[in-house]
Amino acid sequence: MKIALLYISLLSFALLSCNVYQRVQTPVSENLIDLETDKEDKEHQLIILDPGFETWFITNWSPAQDRSYSYYKHWNDQYVQAWNFKAMQPRYAYFFENIIQYDPHENYGMEITRKLYYYFRWVEIELRIPILDIPRMRRPI
Repeated sequence: MKIALLYISLLSFALLSCNVYQRVQTPVSENLIDLETDKEDKEHQLIILDPGFETWFITNWSPAQDRSYSYYKHWNDQYVQAWNFKAMQPRYAYFFENIIQYDPHENYGMEITRKLYYYFRWVEIELRIPILDIPRMRRPI
């Protein structure tokens, strides 16, 4: 009787621990990037949850190498379109699982536009995941 009770308690403990593990485990690329808009104030917020991006951004961006708003916007339009296309393709679902809600006609401001551009560059340079399928084209940082 004691042995049966011991087996039942061990089995229930094992099942409980597996269930807890499943609740805690989340995909690596869940909510990688989120572009939020407050409709009343027209404030935009860019949320990037990838570890390492902020450090990379601080070390790679400098006012001396800064580009114009139209430059960043032009590239972001292309990057977002390519990103969203890949997010809808099952073969790219390992990384591009979230669609970016980005309106090309909306003015997000220089800081958000610049940071979004640098995020795409970070994915291509540091993670080595091509977003734009442009062979051998060198895009400056």
